[in-house]
Amino acid sequence: MGGLSEMKQLKKEYQEHNVFEQLSEFSSFYKSLSFSTMNFISQGTNAINLDTYVFSSIQGTLDSICEILAKGRINDSYALLRKYYDSTIINIRELKYE
Repeated sequence: MGGLSEMKQLKKEYQEHNVFEQLSEFSSFYKSLSFSTMNFISQGTNAINLDTYVFSSIQGTLDSICEILAKGRINDSYALLRKYYDSTIINIRELKYE
């Protein structure tokens, strides 16, 4: 019976880990960044702002990571973490060579 209470305690500690708050803050940051860049047109394009789409994609990825972690699927979150990394690197490269 003692093992069951330890599992509940770990579950509570896991659910209240500060990574969930940090992911929420990062997601909010990218959401506001996406909206603030919406009115600017990227160089090399005449009609759309690629940055808005990239920032929105990053925000969605962070939201998905948070949701998957909340379900305890840590390995699945690593795949999305890689997507986040790739999106960030692509955006940096795009900004550098605009």
